[in-house]
Amino acid sequence: MMNYSLNEKTKAVEELLIGMGYKTNILEYTDPSTGEVKPTLYAIYHVPKGDDTEAMVLATPWNATDGRLNVGALSLTLGLARYFRRMSIWAKNIIIVFPQDGGDALRHWVDAYHTSLENTAGSIESAIVLDNPSSRDHIGYIELEYAGVNGQLPNLDYVNTIVQVAENEGIKVSLNHTPFGQLWTNDFYSRVVALIGGIFDIAGSGIKDFGNAQAFSGWNIQAVTLRAKEGDRNDITSLGLRLEV
Repeated sequence: MMNYSLNEKTKAVEELLIGMGYKTNILEYTDPSTGEVKPTLYAIYHVPKGDDTEAMVLATPWNATDGRLNVGALSLTLGLARYFRRMSIWAKNIIIVFPQDGGDALRHWVDAYHTSLENTAGSIESAIVLDNPSSRDHIGYIELEYAGVNGQLPNLDYVNTIVQVAENEGIKVSLNHTPFGQLWTNDFYSRVVALIGGIFDIAGSGIKDFGNAQAFSGWNIQAVTLRAKEGDRNDITSLGLRLEV
């Protein structure tokens, strides 16, 4: 699939999701720089126990932040999609989105969902954007990004829950680009470095490296980006388990 065109990859994934029981739709996005029309596939699972008024989003861009194919995240997302359908515990509808990238393409879908799309699943309450271009079966740790545009931030309980659940299962979480070697450090210096990093992230949000969780800014959505960093400490399926929780 790595050598397929975007349209071919989108069609292949759409057929898989339809086979799982999802309702799929494609939103066309025109790249303003090239004029090329690109598809954004999204799939909806209307959960049987929900009231069809609220939804949560799992967004997996085809291209990771570094420009590589987001192969690890795509594989994990398709596995989770099958798992979601097998469980009946969900109270909110589930939307899975496959934009070309986490920048303009994802932002275009978010805006269209709230303004013009006919096939929706209720108000989006939370969103997670997955970024993992590695094809390896293991990860080192997770980098969590939460800064939105114009200083918008997700609920602190939402961020704390993700961190606590991950670390209780042995997955270290980096906030504000904290290096791997400092994830076990709990002194004054490391906390100041993390604080300053967070200030710069918030101040520069929307100016540099726009995309991923920032694409949900302005719609009162609790959104974060989870970026898997390469290493051998945890099996990739452990990340999927944390997303399910």
